Amino acid sequence: MAVRKEMMNFRITEQEKEIVHKYCELTGRTQTDVFREFVRSLEKRLEKLGAFTQ
Repeated sequence: MAVRKEMMNFRITEQEKEIVHKYCELTGRTQTDVFREFVRSLEKRLEKLGAFTQ
């Protein structure tokens, strides 16, 4: 069964956008890949806080 993917939209400053753009350019990764990795890293932070995750 295919995993249903959701879309998120959020606002960032021009400076933050430039940081993301430079990071993606230097690493050869897409913005989607970078943001997904960041979101997944939040799970470890939640575990440290004692929050339940799935």
